[in-house]
Amino acid sequence: MHHEARELTSYALTVAKGGAKLNVVTVPGEQLGFRGSRGHNQGFAITMPMFVKELERLTGRPVIDRTGLTGKYDYVLDWSLDSDTSGAGPTIFTALQEQLGLRLESVKAAVDTVVIDHIARPSQN
Repeated sequence: MHHEARELTSYALTVAKGGAKLNVVTVPGEQLGFRGSRGHNQGFAITMPMFVKELERLTGRPVIDRTGLTGKYDYVLDWSLDSDTSGAGPTIFTALQEQLGLRLESVKAAVDTVVIDHIARPSQN
């Protein structure tokens, strides 16, 4: 196996017009990380690299941080799932923009991937 940069459809995370609406954490509490369920995600004292990894998990695509934001933040994000046909809530993309002042846009980007060169069954002993 080897690592290789491949051009993949990704998301670029940017600050939306009007600015970010994340709560800056000046004195972190005991909690650090994420809590969530389907259609709900909450972060405690998270950094942008941590948030990008969480967005990758939620969207299923690589995410590139182009916000320029540093520091630690708390946030709450609620959105409607794809399977929810009631139209009761926003998509995750709309929710990010309206609730957190952040935007995901589809881009092509070089992403580090692992390429398997050869695979073989183990020999019997």
